[in-house]
Amino acid sequence: MHNRKHQISTPAAQQDTLDASSVEAQRPDPEVVPGAKRRAFSKAEKLRILAAADACVAPGEIGALLRLEGIYSSHLATWRKLRQPEFRGHFHLINLSKGEKNEINYIHARISG
Repeated sequence: MHNRKHQISTPAAQQDTLDASSVEAQRPDPEVVPGAKRRAFSKAEKLRILAAADACVAPGEIGALLRLEGIYSSHLATWRKLRQPEFRGHFHLINLSKGEKNEINYIHARISG
């Protein structure tokens, strides 16, 4: 009977140990990088995507465009609203907080009537 405390070291056993350590060295670091950022769209990007969406006529083309650009339909709805004449020049509003948007909407409603 062999006792585990007295294992015999062979060159093959040493080679297995070396192979295992080299495999460990080749693995990528699994640590997740902190600080994910939201994607920001420039005015030109928003207008380009809106033009592409307006050009879609066949069923499913807008869905394909959304998948290609990596955006949601709510992005298109918001950008289309901001493209309307009463919001001309206010594409920057999309990046405001909810409270700031409510304040802008309140001011716009008072000005409009």
